[in-house]
Amino acid sequence: MKPIAKYITLETIIENEETSSGMLLSADDSTKSRYYKGKVIAVGDEVETVKSGDVILYDRTNSFTMTINKLSVTIIQLREVVGVF
Repeated sequence: MKPIAKYITLETIIENEETSSGMLLSADDSTKSRYYKGKVIAVGDEVETVKSGDVILYDRTNSFTMTINKLSVTIIQLREVVGVF
């Protein structure tokens, strides 16, 4: 699926996180965060700052996830991107 305009499709990256005190949080605990990491699959034709293959940090509150061809993808708008790794 090719997104249009300012939409981005991505695969969410769920990983264990470490707190500042060194405690490891499980993937379950880290999913409660407002911001998620994701790998960009495709971008719309109006998106210039992010490209396919980039790993980004995005605000999950305005995202939605759907299954396409047995692959779970998340769709966001460009304005939800808060950083690129």
